[in-house]
Amino acid sequence: MDPSIPDVLRVDLHVHVGNERWHHPLAAFVVALRARGVTVAGLVDHAEFYVEPKSDWVRSHYAALTAAGVEPYPGTLDGLRTFYHDIEALRPFAGLAVLKGLEVADIEAVPEAFFEFPDYLAHCFGNVADEDGPTFGHRAAARVRRFGGRVRPTGKPGIVNHPFRARSWVYRDLVEAGRAPPPHEFITADDVARLAGAAAEEDLILEVNYGAFAGYEASHPVVDLYVHAVGRLVACGADLCLGSDSHRPPADSFPPSVLRVLRESGLGAAQVARVRRLLEPAGAVLPAEAAAAAPASLPVAAPPVEAEPEAPSPPGAAQSPAEEAPAAASSSTAAAPAAGPAPLPGPGAPPGDPGI
Repeated sequence: MDPSIPDVLRVDLHVHVGNERWHHPLAAFVVALRARGVTVAGLVDHAEFYVEPKSDWVRSHYAALTAAGVEPYPGTLDGLRTFYHDIEALRPFAGLAVLKGLEVADIEAVPEAFFEFPDYLAHCFGNVADEDGPTFGHRAAARVRRFGGRVRPTGKPGIVNHPFRARSWVYRDLVEAGRAPPPHEFITADDVARLAGAAAEEDLILEVNYGAFAGYEASHPVVDLYVHAVGRLVACGADLCLGSDSHRPPADSFPPSVLRVLRESGLGAAQVARVRRLLEPAGAVLPAEAAAAAPASLPVAAPPVEAEPEAPSPPGAAQSPAEEAPAAASSSTAAAPAAGPAPLPGPGAPPGDPGI
């Protein structure tokens, strides 16, 4: 890794290597992450692939995998065990700290038995229109507390993934329509304070999901929105981590939009230290410096593969955007690669509030 890259980017706790990795071998992710300079990687899959009943998007994804000739992990508790067994088998060769994560979209739908195996739990934070409250901050805090209520009995660390992503999609659409308010009006200081306060009460980490804005030019208004929102989280003293939300082996560099958000928001080593404090009780040793060189025996020999076909995304959790192969938009107001439809306004949303 370039020594000028912030150390905070050495920790990536959101890498999808389960039923969304397509043809890419698990070891290829580890090699790519190590080349990127990552010293701590959280390898995750969606809980919804393994629980019953299967949603439409899960069934559609399994069908797409089968059509592409990819054998998925079985959609059962044993399938989840197999997934984690594969991660554990790779640990001696990885050359970086590897954590097992489980990302949960429907907080109430996952049985407790599934929480036994991961090192940490993550919530796939999306549309919060179904939560009570007059503002985004009220609704986001309510969602965070519900997730905390599931995590707390497990004694495991919890991460709230991409808390601003669904809202940023609405902002993107407002930018394209020429109707976007200033960032501090769309995500207010009170919104962020309520979100950070709820996370602190529940002892949860809030993720800065840089995959959500990596595909934009650094000057795009959505990046302005993230500079503002992440800066407010830093000012609140929230426990933060970074996640790429990669669904394929990532590139070995970071686009300017990511570096801008880190630089201008003030996100840095202090937040990484707090993440270390929260995750060490789970048995994860998070090194402050680069991990030792990996053994040469890492079993990653795999031929290049063609791009995987399109597949449906879970509700509120789109496929990873162009972070793995950044390509700047042609103008500062061009939208990032489509990450899914923006959530619709919730019932009873206040005027000017998209309801998410």
